[in-house]
Amino acid sequence: VVADVSNPVFAHIMKGFQNEATTHGYSVLLIDTREDPKIERESIARLAPLVDGLVLGASRLSDSAITQIVKIRPVVSVNRIIAGLPSIVADTARGLRRLVEHLAQLGHTRFTYLAGPPASWADGVRWRAISEAAHELSLIVRRVGPNQPSLDGGVAAASVWLENPTSAVIAYNDMMAIGFMKAVQRQGVRVPQDVSIAGIDNSISSVLTTPTLTSVAPSTSQIGVRAARALITQLRHRSAPSAETIVVPMDVHVRDSLGPARPIAR
Repeated sequence: VVADVSNPVFAHIMKGFQNEATTHGYSVLLIDTREDPKIERESIARLAPLVDGLVLGASRLSDSAITQIVKIRPVVSVNRIIAGLPSIVADTARGLRRLVEHLAQLGHTRFTYLAGPPASWADGVRWRAISEAAHELSLIVRRVGPNQPSLDGGVAAASVWLENPTSAVIAYNDMMAIGFMKAVQRQGVRVPQDVSIAGIDNSISSVLTTPTLTSVAPSTSQIGVRAARALITQLRHRSAPSAETIVVPMDVHVRDSLGPARPIAR
């Protein structure tokens, strides 16, 4: 079950998950909830009786709603820690700290975080990691949002940023970062000469932009593999369910969208 099938990161997770599940003799169904908790809840209610278990990818449901699903089928959570459930998450704190440290080394002292959707558990984790790293390094960071985690969300955030620009921007995900980049470039802002931009997820789209996009991410296919293994373990050992949280390391993929801090050319 994924929040938005059009987001390339979920395709990478799904590929790793499906490969591992198929190896163990399982077939996989995909539900796209379109960032809508109502669709997510109704889709799961219809399909839960037909499957052995569920993986929730960046679920927008409340913890209590997910607890009700667990009473019906084994559940594994991806990109969100849920008490009592096996959870597969990225080492967000370490990965984003490395990115903020890199921005500081380039001379950036003020930057902006383009927040994701309000129901996103990952958005809260990412904001805390970025703000704590900025505080420890004596940098100033502001938050713009919430925004839709899409190209359009990045375009909308760009209009707010242009009113009070900073020398660097970190977006909730790559899609927002790309939407932001295209919007400011149309206004004559150069990347990275006038603003450095980074995303999160390291999707295939990050290497197709001009300039290429710096991004922070774990191995998304590995997240899918670990999710499949965790669910299969639940299915095989139902009498002794596990609530382990598996943390996957994040790497900073530095590309052309980052540069030394300079005043915004207006």
